[in-house]
Amino acid sequence: AMFALAMAANALYLASVLSAGLDGPRVGRVLPWLADAGGCLLADALILGHFLCRRRPRPARAHQEDDYGSYYPPVSRSTEEPHRRSRS
Repeated sequence: AMFALAMAANALYLASVLSAGLDGPRVGRVLPWLADAGGCLLADALILGHFLCRRRPRPARAHQEDDYGSYYPPVSRSTEEPHRRSRS
């Protein structure tokens, strides 16, 4: 909720700077504020886009990999006791 409010505030601030008018000599004076507000809004949009792309659950894998990419076969969870060698 706070991010949405911050994004709305940045959009309204950009709109207020743009609504003041951008005639000839005034553009040079308000350019830093335009760049600041536009850059913040662009960064907000990138963060929101990244969040929306990454929030979808990933499909389950048939096997598990560690961080280094090595393969671990699936572990069977059988209820049988493992076979033990007799000491004969």
